[in-house]
Amino acid sequence: MTKTEFVAKYAETRNISKRQAAEDVNAFLDIITDAVASDGNVTFPGTFTFKKVHKPEREVKSPATGKMVTVPAHYAVKLKAGTSFNEKLNK
Repeated sequence: MTKTEFVAKYAETRNISKRQAAEDVNAFLDIITDAVASDGNVTFPGTFTFKKVHKPEREVKSPATGKMVTVPAHYAVKLKAGTSFNEKLNK
């Protein structure tokens, strides 16, 4: 499902315009992004946990040149599915 499809489904479910649905979805994503960036994690119990993780600098082989290149240290996000989500997924 793409973001556009999600917005359309959300608008239909909530009986609101697609424009309002898009604003709601964008606000939701902005809040999660800002919270993960500043606090390090966001948890929706039983559903999802977004966690900021540090990836250290490392050496990798470039597939284009075959030479070793350095990937700088950076942050990434891990998404962990919660119990109720997994139960619904495995019905």
